[in-house]
Amino acid sequence: MKVSIFFAFVIFLFVLNLFSPCMCTKDFGKEWIKDKLSLVNSKLEKYNKKKKVALISGAAIGALALISLIGGGIYMTKGRKSSIWHNSDLNDTLYDIVIETVNQGNTDVKLAFQRGVKLDNAVPSEETFKKYLKQNIQDRNLNLTWQQERELYSMLPYIRFNVQRLAVFLT
Repeated sequence: MKVSIFFAFVIFLFVLNLFSPCMCTKDFGKEWIKDKLSLVNSKLEKYNKKKKVALISGAAIGALALISLIGGGIYMTKGRKSSIWHNSDLNDTLYDIVIETVNQGNTDVKLAFQRGVKLDNAVPSEETFKKYLKQNIQDRNLNLTWQQERELYSMLPYIRFNVQRLAVFLT
């Protein structure tokens, strides 16, 4: 019963839509816009060329200022994402992943020292640490969002710095 009433309503709207061009031949929206444009044009014709340019540029600057204020307001009021370190479910797991990555870097440094590599070349690159982080995340079967991964990858310079500082003590 309810479905047939719904379909009857849809058919009624469809028929109404078919007859609308016959009923209303005048487009009130276009007429309103034409009236407003003719009003603006008549006001602009009163001014000379320099005043017209100044008026148009002032209107454009005002519109840009209004748009930037609206954009700034939207940016300031949008919700901020919380850090992965404020998530109690992930906090300990991600800390363990970072520590494992540092330990893998220290192992690489020790192996490099055993091969006779100097300190400057012994510390792995950030790409290597990124590979270690990805592997550690996969080993723990974590499903991180791209924002969480990006925040974790932003720690790569600090991880490399810690491994570099620990490598000084190994020499």
